[in-house]
Amino acid sequence: MTTADGGSVITLSRVQGGWRDRLRRYQVIIDGEQVASIKHGERLNLPVTPGRHTVSLKISWAGSPPFEVDVAPGEVVTLECAPGNVPPFGPGADAYIELRRTGE
Repeated sequence: MTTADGGSVITLSRVQGGWRDRLRRYQVIIDGEQVASIKHGERLNLPVTPGRHTVSLKISWAGSPPFEVDVAPGEVVTLECAPGNVPPFGPGADAYIELRRTGE
């Protein structure tokens, strides 16, 4: 990932409810590169270049499915993450964290 030339940003928020993973950070991965970590209740503004990006989150051996997003020049795309409803091990470990686009 490179610095945003067109002022494009992916804003990522982590919901505050619940106790699961409350004291742990999720690693934020954009286009295969870890760019940040996000804690419970935090909101990050991540500058990106315009175009298609793949966003995912990891914690230990579990994570979120990859989420593809197209970002126009100057656009702010808002995503939200939260613990999912699957265990952190076994076949569902890649859906342990929910990642979705919001309408902000």
